[in-house]
Amino acid sequence: MSSGAELVLQLHRRRGRINEVVLQGRRPPWVGDLLRGSAAGYVPGRMRLLFGVCGEAQATAARAALAGAGVQRGGGAGVQEHPGVLLEWIREHLWRLGLCLPRQLLKGTPAGLSEANRALRGVMCAVGDDIRGRDAAVNRLESALFEIVGTSVLADSADVDSWLDCCDSEVAAALRWVRDEVPQGFGVASLPSLEPAGLRAVGDCLQGSRDLAVWPLDPRDEAGESGTAQAGLRETGPFARQRANPALQGVLARHGPGILPRLLAAVLELLVLPGRLRNALRAIGVEPVSEEVGQVTGTGCGIVDTARGLLLHWVRLHRGQVADYAVVAPTEWNFHPRGVLVSGLRERPGGGPAEGVRRLAELAVLALNPCVGSRVEVH
Repeated sequence: MSSGAELVLQLHRRRGRINEVVLQGRRPPWVGDLLRGSAAGYVPGRMRLLFGVCGEAQATAARAALAGAGVQRGGGAGVQEHPGVLLEWIREHLWRLGLCLPRQLLKGTPAGLSEANRALRGVMCAVGDDIRGRDAAVNRLESALFEIVGTSVLADSADVDSWLDCCDSEVAAALRWVRDEVPQGFGVASLPSLEPAGLRAVGDCLQGSRDLAVWPLDPRDEAGESGTAQAGLRETGPFARQRANPALQGVLARHGPGILPRLLAAVLELLVLPGRLRNALRAIGVEPVSEEVGQVTGTGCGIVDTARGLLLHWVRLHRGQVADYAVVAPTEWNFHPRGVLVSGLRERPGGGPAEGVRRLAELAVLALNPCVGSRVEVH
C-alpha cells in the first residue's frame, strides 16, 4: 500500500484479560480513483510507483489482470515464480526476521545482515548476466541467508527443536524467546487458508460493495444464518502456505497456531526461496512491453503470491482505458476487524503492566506482517 495507511490496534483489558479488541485501518484513496481513465498499458508501471514496498508483485498482478481482461501479453516467467516477485519475497522475510524481530526482542541485529543485503542487491544486478553469473549471485545470497538463520535445512520437528534449543543465531534466539516467554494461548487463532479460487470470487464481488468490514464474510452472516462470526474469513501468508509442513507439526502441537508457528513458517520459506529464485532466473525470458492495447473492453483478475500472502488485482476496461480498478492486499485478510489477529488476542491473558501487553501484541502483529504502519494502544 502507499503511504498514509495505518493500522491501529486497541486492546481493552478487564480483570487480567483482554476482553475487547478493536482494529481500525486508515487506507489511502482507492487505486481505482487514481487509475480511472488511464490507458491500460500504463498500469503496471504506475503500480511500481504507487507501491514502493512490493512494486514488482503489484506490477505482475496488474499484468495478469490486464491479460484476464483481454490484453494480450506473452512470455516471461510464471506469475508466482517471477524473479522480481521472489526477490521482494526474500527481502521482506529478511527484513522481518533479520532486522525487526531481533531488534524488537534482543535489541540487536544479526552480524550477517549487511552481507545479505549486499548479496540481494547483487542478484538484482545479475539479472542481465548469463546463467552462470545469475547462479553465482544466488549462491552468495543463499549462503548469507543460511548464515543469518543458522542452518541450511529444517526438514522436520526434530530439526526445529534442535535449532531452537542449540543454535546461537539471532533469528533462533528471537524465536526461542517467543517460545519461552509468550504466554500460552496468546495470539493463537485458526482460520482456513485463503485459496486462489476464493480470491477470484472476491474479485467478482468488487463490482459491488467496497466495505472491507463486510466483503470477506458469507452474506448469510449478516442475517445470523451461517452460525459463525468468521464465515468467509481466511488467513494468507507463510503460515497458511506452510501449515502442513512436517517441520511445523511439533511446534503446532505444543503451542497451537500462534506467534511462534507463524514466525517459524517464514523461516522455513526463507531457507527454500533461493532455490526457487535460482530456477526462476534460469527460466527467465524477455517479456514484450507495449503501451498500445487497442480498444479492449472486459474484466480480469490477477493473483500473485507474495511474502505476506495472496494479492489480488481486479480491473474493468472500456475501450482500452481503466473504467475501474481494485487491489485486495494480504493485509486486508489477516488484519480484518474479525480476522485472525483479532481472534488471537480477544480473551487472552492481559494482566500486568500495559507495556508488557503492548509488546506481546506488537509481536503478534509482526508475526502477520502488515504492509502498512501499525500502532498498538492498551487501555
